[in-house]
Amino acid sequence: MHFFSPDFTENDQTAFSKRFYYTQAKDVYVDPFSLMGFKKNVDYVTELYLTKCCSPGGIFGPGWMSHTGEIKLRTLYSSSVFTSAFDQKYEYVTVSYGGDNFELGGKQKQFVNKSSSTYQEIHPFYVSPFQNEHAMYRGNLQYIYEGTLLSEMEIMKRGNTLYKVSEQKYEYDYIPYGNGITGVIGGYAHMNCGYPTDGADNLDIAKFEFMSKKVHLVSQTQKEFMIPMSITLDAVFENGYKPVVIKTEYSYGALAGLPTAIKTTTSEDTMVNFVHNFYADQSSLIPNITPDQTTALNKLVELNKISQPIMVKTFRGPGNGIPTATATKVTLYKSWNNNSNLILPEMIRFAKGSGALEDRFQILQYDTRANMTHVTTVNGPRTRYEYDVYDNVKAKIDNYTGSDSVPVEAPNLPVDFEPGTAAPCGFGAMYPEGMVTWYYYDTFTRLLRRTVDSNCRSTYYEYDALMRLKQIKDHDGNIIESYENNYRIN
Repeated sequence: MHFFSPDFTENDQTAFSKRFYYTQAKDVYVDPFSLMGFKKNVDYVTELYLTKCCSPGGIFGPGWMSHTGEIKLRTLYSSSVFTSAFDQKYEYVTVSYGGDNFELGGKQKQFVNKSSSTYQEIHPFYVSPFQNEHAMYRGNLQYIYEGTLLSEMEIMKRGNTLYKVSEQKYEYDYIPYGNGITGVIGGYAHMNCGYPTDGADNLDIAKFEFMSKKVHLVSQTQKEFMIPMSITLDAVFENGYKPVVIKTEYSYGALAGLPTAIKTTTSEDTMVNFVHNFYADQSSLIPNITPDQTTALNKLVELNKISQPIMVKTFRGPGNGIPTATATKVTLYKSWNNNSNLILPEMIRFAKGSGALEDRFQILQYDTRANMTHVTTVNGPRTRYEYDVYDNVKAKIDNYTGSDSVPVEAPNLPVDFEPGTAAPCGFGAMYPEGMVTWYYYDTFTRLLRRTVDSNCRSTYYEYDALMRLKQIKDHDGNIIESYENNYRIN
């Protein structure tokens, strides 16, 4: 499979060419038929039933009616088996950069791809025509994070051999929070005492899928090989290629997906770095917090809008000793614009080591769309921001000295003049002690294309065919920065 994204500035450029192999990198050049697995056993449910009802009578008097048959539970596609073709996933994906043969390197990714089937009886309502209902589940309660990234490897090619130059591995912890499975529910409506007639065979009702909310990344191990290692070698030989190993471990509390502690170690030394995160549900642990700030944090908990820690403490020390505090950061919140549900940061405090917290940054104002419009460093200069209808910054005024309650808005600047022409504006005089920067965006992509300063000098931003920043030009058209987005050369 090929995906081409050409660089239109270079007719013969192949740097944007990729080839995808849905196998491990070490198997790219082997016979593909040797890697194919043919399914010999299929998943289905067959059950025999026997129903007996008391008959009202007959020539021999009251008696029993009986009925036997076979039940097959089928998918919504009217098949008695689960077929992976409808939901195909690949465990490994290997990407070649620059062509078919890793001309500019590549990458291998491994994903969770586990499955199993379980069978569970469903008890119907009394006198329901569905007297034998069952559910078949495809999935595995241990591996419900199917599709999650397990590892990735950076690849380079020398001669005809592929080498790995770096590798990352990820480990996860599954916490049951409901079942995370997919499947179908179906049954057989057969004769029973309440409905003494045969029903529909192989009746399908629904297909469903839902995932657990608590699948936590518990560790990430990164290896940088000082000497590239052949991808065909086993991991037991890694030490000979001098890898630098960095391992990061994560611990969690009551909030799903938000780590409370992060521990990082490296093979370079015996020192350990610790990060402890505190969230809005731990407001009692925040020093010198006011009642209004506590109320704001409780509101974040109520609205389920907790995504960032409100206090971060960092430590560093030997692995077998007591770590030393290095820094603390606290972010305090409040409600804004007379809206009790608009809870946004108000103050950021910092402390070095185990010292006292100091106010460093204060947000003075937000607009009704929660964009920060006025910020200051404590006892320092103020900065004002203005936004367009797309919430992009339209103007930035550094060292703003205008009114807080009735701010002086920066006027819109005409954009139809080109580099080298006489400056048609002189709005900088409105802010004799400040610096104004205007921002202009592409109409369709919304990418920044131009900035203009208080002296009406422009800076231009240009992008490649994939909308990646390519170069920055000054007012006179000179290139002041250039970015190369091609893949690295082996």
